[in-house]
Amino acid sequence: MVSNFEQFVLSVKKTSDLSKLTFLFAETPFGQMPVLYVDGTPIAQSGAIFRYLAREFKQCGETSLEQAHVDMFAETFGDCFIKLPFMEKDPEKKVHWLCLLLASAVIKINRHKTV
Repeated sequence: MVSNFEQFVLSVKKTSDLSKLTFLFAETPFGQMPVLYVDGTPIAQSGAIFRYLAREFKQCGETSLEQAHVDMFAETFGDCFIKLPFMEKDPEKKVHWLCLLLASAVIKINRHKTV
Protein backbone atom coordinates (compact mmCIF):
# COMPACT_ATOMS: atom_id res chain seq x y z
CA MET A 1 0.00 0.00 0.00
CA VAL A 2 0.95 3.65 0.26
CA SER A 3 3.94 4.05 2.55
CA ASN A 4 4.73 7.72 2.10
CA PHE A 5 2.02 10.25 1.33
CA GLU A 6 1.87 14.04 1.58
CA GLN A 7 -1.14 16.12 0.62
CA PHE A 8 -0.74 19.72 -0.47
CA VAL A 9 -3.86 21.86 -0.67
CA LEU A 10 -3.71 25.18 -2.51
CA SER A 11 -6.16 27.80 -1.33
CA VAL A 12 -6.45 31.19 -2.99
CA LYS A 13 -9.04 33.34 -1.25
CA LYS A 14 -7.61 36.84 -1.67
CA THR A 15 -5.73 38.66 -4.38
CA SER A 16 -2.65 38.66 -2.14
CA ASP A 17 -2.73 34.84 -2.19
CA LEU A 18 -2.18 34.77 -5.95
CA SER A 19 1.57 34.62 -5.42
CA LYS A 20 0.98 31.01 -4.31
CA LEU A 21 0.04 30.22 -7.89
CA THR A 22 3.48 31.01 -9.28
CA PHE A 23 4.71 27.55 -8.35
CA LEU A 24 2.01 26.05 -10.62
CA PHE A 25 3.65 27.44 -13.71
CA ALA A 26 7.17 26.58 -12.64
CA GLU A 27 6.67 23.22 -10.91
CA THR A 28 3.79 21.47 -12.67
CA PRO A 29 3.78 20.01 -16.18
CA PHE A 30 0.87 22.08 -17.52
CA GLY A 31 0.61 24.85 -14.92
CA GLN A 32 -2.51 23.40 -13.34
CA MET A 33 -3.77 21.05 -10.65
CA PRO A 34 -4.15 18.22 -9.82
CA VAL A 35 -0.65 16.82 -9.90
CA LEU A 36 0.53 13.58 -8.34
CA TYR A 37 4.25 13.29 -7.66
CA VAL A 38 5.66 9.76 -7.73
CA ASP A 39 9.28 9.53 -6.66
CA GLY A 40 9.69 13.19 -7.65
CA THR A 41 8.12 12.74 -11.10
CA PRO A 42 4.92 14.74 -11.69
CA ILE A 43 1.84 13.15 -13.24
CA ALA A 44 -0.67 15.77 -14.38
CA GLN A 45 -4.31 15.48 -15.46
CA SER A 46 -6.89 13.76 -13.27
CA GLY A 47 -7.58 10.98 -15.80
CA ALA A 48 -3.90 10.04 -16.02
CA ILE A 49 -3.63 10.10 -12.22
CA PHE A 50 -6.77 7.96 -11.88
CA ARG A 51 -5.49 5.35 -14.35
CA TYR A 52 -2.01 5.31 -12.79
CA LEU A 53 -3.44 4.70 -9.31
CA ALA A 54 -5.86 2.06 -10.61
CA ARG A 55 -2.93 0.16 -12.15
CA GLU A 56 -0.74 0.58 -9.07
CA PHE A 57 -3.44 -0.77 -6.73
CA LYS A 58 -4.58 -3.51 -9.13
CA GLN A 59 -8.04 -1.94 -9.56
CA CYS A 60 -8.06 -1.48 -13.31
CA GLY A 61 -9.56 -4.84 -14.27
CA GLU A 62 -7.94 -8.00 -15.55
CA THR A 63 -9.67 -8.24 -18.93
CA SER A 64 -10.28 -5.64 -21.59
CA LEU A 65 -13.99 -5.66 -20.71
CA GLU A 66 -13.29 -5.06 -17.00
CA GLN A 67 -10.86 -2.27 -17.91
CA ALA A 68 -13.50 -0.68 -20.12
CA HIS A 69 -15.95 -0.70 -17.20
CA VAL A 70 -13.40 0.97 -14.93
CA ASP A 71 -12.83 3.61 -17.63
CA MET A 72 -16.59 4.03 -17.99
CA PHE A 73 -16.95 4.77 -14.28
CA ALA A 74 -14.01 7.18 -14.33
CA GLU A 75 -15.48 9.04 -17.30
CA THR A 76 -18.81 9.32 -15.46
CA PHE A 77 -17.11 11.27 -12.67
CA GLY A 78 -15.22 13.31 -15.26
CA ASP A 79 -18.57 14.24 -16.78
CA CYS A 80 -19.71 15.47 -13.35
CA PHE A 81 -16.69 17.75 -13.09
CA ILE A 82 -17.35 19.28 -16.50
CA LYS A 83 -20.93 20.06 -15.48
CA LEU A 84 -19.98 21.88 -12.26
CA PRO A 85 -21.34 25.43 -12.13
CA PHE A 86 -17.96 27.20 -11.88
CA MET A 87 -19.46 30.61 -12.55
CA GLU A 88 -22.09 30.29 -9.82
CA LYS A 89 -21.39 32.82 -7.05
CA ASP A 90 -23.71 31.34 -4.39
CA PRO A 91 -21.76 28.65 -2.45
CA GLU A 92 -24.97 26.91 -1.35
CA LYS A 93 -26.08 26.53 -4.95
CA LYS A 94 -22.64 25.16 -5.88
CA VAL A 95 -22.85 22.55 -3.12
CA HIS A 96 -26.40 21.70 -4.16
CA TRP A 97 -25.37 21.11 -7.79
CA LEU A 98 -22.30 19.12 -6.75
CA CYS A 99 -24.45 16.84 -4.57
CA LEU A 100 -26.94 16.31 -7.39
CA LEU A 101 -24.22 15.53 -9.91
CA LEU A 102 -22.38 13.10 -7.63
CA ALA A 103 -25.60 11.38 -6.54
CA SER A 104 -26.55 10.96 -10.19
CA ALA A 105 -23.13 9.46 -10.97
CA VAL A 106 -23.30 7.02 -8.06
CA ILE A 107 -26.80 5.91 -9.09
CA LYS A 108 -25.62 5.33 -12.66
CA ILE A 109 -22.56 3.39 -11.51
CA ASN A 110 -24.57 1.21 -9.11
CA ARG A 111 -27.10 0.48 -11.85
CA HIS A 112 -24.38 -0.71 -14.24
CA LYS A 113 -21.83 -2.19 -11.83
CA THR A 114 -20.47 -5.39 -13.34
CA VAL A 115 -16.89 -5.50 -12.09
